[in-house]
Amino acid sequence: MRRPDSIWLPLSLPYIVREPVDGQWGLESDAGNWTGIVGTLQREDADLSLDLTITPKRPQVIQFTKTYIDESVVLLSSKPRPLPEYLSLIRPFEC
Repeated sequence: MRRPDSIWLPLSLPYIVREPVDGQWGLESDAGNWTGIVGTLQREDADLSLDLTITPKRPQVIQFTKTYIDESVVLLSSKPRPLPEYLSLIRPFEC
């Protein structure tokens, strides 16, 4: 896990990075409680979270900042296999 030093160090704010005990992002239970990061924020065991997806139900229990980029399309592809060594003379930057 990368530490968010670029955010906190310039502000001279102390912080503790923690992962949720159950390792989940956050699912709502039948009782209305949440698991994972959302549950940690709901119980006020944490002050904020970085990189949490806004779903229709999550804003009912936690506050989000204003969204400035909303990208609903994501493309995934597998990593290409490396070219054979003999092509290094023809395509030196692709091997």
